[in-house]
Parts: sequence; structure tokens; C-alpha cells
Amino acid sequence: MSTSTVPVGDSGTGERRQKIRSAIADWKKQLLDLSGRNALLYFKDYQLSTLDLSQASPSGLDRLLAREWISLSSLIGVHGDAIMSKRLRAIRKKALENYEERGIQTLFFTWGMVSWRPEDESRKSLPRAPLLLFPAELKASDAREDDHRIPFVGDPAVNPTLVHYLTSTFGVNL
Repeated sequence: MSTSTVPVGDSGTGERRQKIRSAIADWKKQLLDLSGRNALLYFKDYQLSTLDLSQASPSGLDRLLAREWISLSSLIGVHGDAIMSKRLRAIRKKALENYEERGIQTLFFTWGMVSWRPEDESRKSLPRAPLLLFPAELKASDAREDDHRIPFVGDPAVNPTLVHYLTSTFGVNL
């Protein structure tokens, strides 16, 4: 198999490359919504679809970060709570639906939040972006789905939307 190149004359080469770079930058902007609708920049804590683990036991978090399977009841110290069980079922169901119907991973354990004052003061809410994202799953531990285990299913990553925002808005390259 051979490769071929398209000859480009010396005149206009730099200009053509600049036009291509500009077009690519415009396409990237169109592909990624950086408005308040983007939950990776404007995270909102919804009662039924998020679970705050800030009060989790330190030893439980250590086990979770060591990629051990841990039950959420031992992580947060709650077992058999009807509201918590309902929340866990809703989170698991939505994540599974997104994966099966859209092919996207939407269940993440996040570590750290970043916030800043945007130059545009007209926004109603301040940006609040997760810093690290750990792809995870929720697995029911019993038939009644009263408790769940949480395994990580991939490597952690810095929030890619935050990285793009910092690069495109402030020229910060990570």
C-alpha cells in the first residue's frame, strides 16, 4: 500500500493551513456545548440522580480508590434506607439506559470540584465542574436492591470538557 500526497504550491500554503486550523477550531466549538446546560461545567446536585459521598468513611474511600468492590452501605454507613435505595436504583437505571441506547458512559465517581467567576457576569449560576472522573457502575447486592456495590470500570481522567474550556477560553494547556 502506498501513500500519496497532494502537491501544494508554495504560494498560499501558510494561508491555507491557517484557514484549515480556523475551520477546525470553529467545528470544535460547534460540537461542544459550553453553556450552562453542560453538566461537566455546570454540575447540579439533583436529589434523585446524584449521590454525595463527601461524608463517606475514609477507609471506605481508600478501598474504593484501591479498586476494591465496596458496598455503598459500608461506604456511607446507611443500609436499608428506602430513599437511598430508590436513588441508587434511579441512578443505575439511567446509566444503563444511556449506555444501552446511546452507547455512552454517564455514571462517574467524581473527585474534586472546580469553580470560578466567569467574565460574563450575566450568568445566573457559577460554573462548578468536576475535576477527576472515575467511570463506575452500580451493581445491586441483593434481589430487593437495598444495597449496591460500586466498582470502577475504567481509568480516571481529568474532566475533558473542563480541559477544553480552559484551553479555548484562557489558553491554558494541560
